[in-house]
Amino acid sequence: MTRGLPRMLVPGLVLAVLAAGCGFHLRGAAVVPAAFARVHVAGPAATGATARALAAALAEAGARTVAARGEADAVLEVMAAATRRRVASVDSRGRATEYELRHTLTFRVTDGEGRELLPEQTVVRVRDFLFNPDNVLGAADEEALLRRRLLEESARLAVGRMARALAAVEAAP
Repeated sequence: MTRGLPRMLVPGLVLAVLAAGCGFHLRGAAVVPAAFARVHVAGPAATGATARALAAALAEAGARTVAARGEADAVLEVMAAATRRRVASVDSRGRATEYELRHTLTFRVTDGEGRELLPEQTVVRVRDFLFNPDNVLGAADEEALLRRRLLEESARLAVGRMARALAAVEAAP
């Protein structure tokens, strides 16, 4: 038996020290500054599941959605939101065995008077999933779940970008 740390812990500690030394840190949840806590979600693609995902992400960030643009401190305008599916691989008979889902969310942020606070941005999330042609229902359920997760991730990333931009505006003289 050796003295000191067990040999298996040493590589982990070395990685932890290196990661801390390079400035790496986990991202925390986005926080919308209090001065912009009332957000109106608008735009041609701010409907249905997209609007619900953005409202949930805003709530997580400490903001609340308001129905009227005139009541808002900031306006999150959703220009486009779409999920596309493409075949990623096929079997020897030409049947799809893997798909790629790509979700894009394009948005911009203005203040209550319409001044641009964050120019148009696009968030893209991509996931692959295996498709079993012998289990179409299971594959459809998996695809629906992945689509929902991609939308939620996109919404959180968009709100994170918005929160950082609003914090910079608030900090500016």
